[in-house]
Amino acid sequence: IKGARSISLGEKVLIDDYVTLAAQGSSGSSISIGDYVSIGKSSILAAKDGVIELHSGVNISSYCRVATNSKVVIGESTLIAA
Repeated sequence: IKGARSISLGEKVLIDDYVTLAAQGSSGSSISIGDYVSIGKSSILAAKDGVIELHSGVNISSYCRVATNSKVVIGESTLIAA
């Protein structure tokens, strides 16, 4: 976890082993994770000078990377897999 003060977690969030959450860069960088979100093993969420929003019920499979230097919004009940 990098930039922990810029990362918010909802209720009943599952973060598997070796996941990287990185909110780095400007003071506006952030990662927001909604309720009932699942992030699989070895996945990476990286917001460098940007914003990542995962709405409720999002499922990110193992070995996925979501990265931005602007803004990424993943809507409710979305599955992302590699």
